[in-house]
Amino acid sequence: GSKVVLYTEEEETSKVTVPDFSSMSVSGVESTARGAGLNVVINGVADGASGAISYKQSVKVGEEVEAGTVITVWFRYADSVE
Repeated sequence: GSKVVLYTEEEETSKVTVPDFSSMSVSGVESTARGAGLNVVINGVADGASGAISYKQSVKVGEEVEAGTVITVWFRYADSVE
């Protein structure tokens, strides 16, 4: 019997502040998320859709989350009626 010792380091996870994604285009949201170290799921429009504006997000603005967290952002077309 040999003994194997495994040392693991606890990585310190970095926290980031969730930005306000409201009233942005799909590309604006993607760019802002990338800059903040977050991932986004686009909901309500087809990939590459133009003319869509974000109106809701799954995590509140200003909340502290781990870098890499996935935020869902909902979109609708600017001419949609609420």
